[in-house]
Amino acid sequence: MSKSSIEEYLKESVKSYQACHVKNSARRSSLQKKTEGIEMARKKMTTHMEREEKLLRRQLSNMQLDQIRREMTSPLLEVRRSESLTRQRTRKISSITSRELQAGYKGLILEEHIINSFN
Repeated sequence: MSKSSIEEYLKESVKSYQACHVKNSARRSSLQKKTEGIEMARKKMTTHMEREEKLLRRQLSNMQLDQIRREMTSPLLEVRRSESLTRQRTRKISSITSRELQAGYKGLILEEHIINSFN
């Protein structure tokens, strides 16, 4: 090989190397941008998912607290209802007049007399 052909070969090699270097740099840069975009999207989604998880945990906790409140207040409400019913019954009983009581007593005596007359 002659000296000029070697120099020409070296020049072509340098040009080829530089062209490949430029292309590789462009590819690397493009891949880095894509990777950064993917990482940003991943971080964004992770943050969003963490917020959603916290919100759901808070809602679950509130639901559990509401359930506990209902379980604790339910017996109290039942006691109040029974007290109210007792008061209503007491009012009904106390509203019976003495005449009604006497009439009822006389009716019982009359029933007893009729029953005894058949015996």
